[in-house]
Amino acid sequence: MNFRKLLTILAAATVALSGAAYANPILRLQSGATTVTIADGSILDSNGGVGAVTFIGGIEAWTTNVTTGLGSAILCSPSGSKCPSLDLNSVNVSTNPGAGGTVLNMFFTETGFTQGIGGISQFLGEIGGTLAALGTIEWWVYVDTTDTAFGTGALLASGSANTSPFTGVDTGSILLTGPYSMTLAVRITHADGVRATSFDFSGRLVPEPGTLLLIGAGLLALGLARRKVS
Repeated sequence: MNFRKLLTILAAATVALSGAAYANPILRLQSGATTVTIADGSILDSNGGVGAVTFIGGIEAWTTNVTTGLGSAILCSPSGSKCPSLDLNSVNVSTNPGAGGTVLNMFFTETGFTQGIGGISQFLGEIGGTLAALGTIEWWVYVDTTDTAFGTGALLASGSANTSPFTGVDTGSILLTGPYSMTLAVRITHADGVRATSFDFSGRLVPEPGTLLLIGAGLLALGLARRKVS
């Protein structure tokens, strides 16, 4: 059998066995007494892609130029898988003239993750960006074993910054026994006036060394098989 055709068949079978991924990411913004929740594909979602949620607009004293959450349907490969990986980013989140000491909270969540179940798994949170003068940014990665949207059962990574540009990396571990959700949270505080902050924040499951070895062994086997066929 042609090697390329064999790979195509195997890939199709893998997708069929895993089933189609159900994209259910939700973006939420909160400031003062106002909360805006944007589900993937809802009327407030400015992004037509499955697994990507974008909000463009204002909330209280804040203007969110472009705030986007990317879920498993975008970040995972091959298509159809559902890996524990989320990304939340925003470009030029700004406060309006006259605003001072105001806080904007952003949350991005997805449920139904299953990778890592049956053992202790490590998660990583990584962020970078530019911060408004006299401002602060805080960030958190939560994993919730009740598989609840925006669940905060276990805090696995966190950090803060008050200088610009900024970066941060943190990790944490948790015992997973069933499906779970993951939530990214960011809090921005601008001290006064018209200020702008931009960031890119990701949270993901860190593959175990054994998993990496299996992946490497699989790639090696494919390479040898291809050499033999050719």
